[in-house]
Amino acid sequence: EYADCEESGTTDEFLFNFGFGLPPGETPQMKALGEIWNKRYYVESMNLVSMALWGQHLDRLEHETRHFPAAEHFVFSKDKGDGINLDVPKGHTIAMESYFRGYVGDAVKIAMRGYWFLGRGSPFTGKRDSTWEVDIQGKPNSMKCSFEVEATAGYDNDNSTATWYMTAMMVIQGIAQTCQHKPGIVYPTQFTYAAPDYRLLESRKSVVDG
Repeated sequence: EYADCEESGTTDEFLFNFGFGLPPGETPQMKALGEIWNKRYYVESMNLVSMALWGQHLDRLEHETRHFPAAEHFVFSKDKGDGINLDVPKGHTIAMESYFRGYVGDAVKIAMRGYWFLGRGSPFTGKRDSTWEVDIQGKPNSMKCSFEVEATAGYDNDNSTATWYMTAMMVIQGIAQTCQHKPGIVYPTQFTYAAPDYRLLESRKSVVDG
């Protein structure tokens, strides 16, 4: 997973709690926010995958973090058009890699690397925000693929990142839009999410038109 944290709408405090802008020696694993995020997001997600594939939780999970120092002094300022206000001196953390390995028995069954960086200071040449590279090892075939997600929905002047449209952030953003509308009830005439398979959408009938 490659994620540009400068343009993600993340707060400066959130990034600081993960170690951005700090000397690499000040490990963010010791910070409460970073620890909670890893356990609730990555650990829980990997356990859900393990339950779906092998019918059990992971027996063990290992986590390593690698920090990348800034090659020069970066000053991110919203007044200059950046997504955050953060000072990153040369040699301080501008990007990081989190490597998770999930074991079933003694074998690594799930591995995930997350690369977080700050915009123009990214050391990951050629990698964009909201990019996922997937490697599935199996028999008789294995598969490798890459996904670059772009936001194709949204309102005018909506600066949301692509990943927001795959999370509950859409619901949160909808609050302001709902409050701006006139009183009344708005509902879809065709409930597309009720279709078990998108190939069956044409068979769905409008609840208004009959």
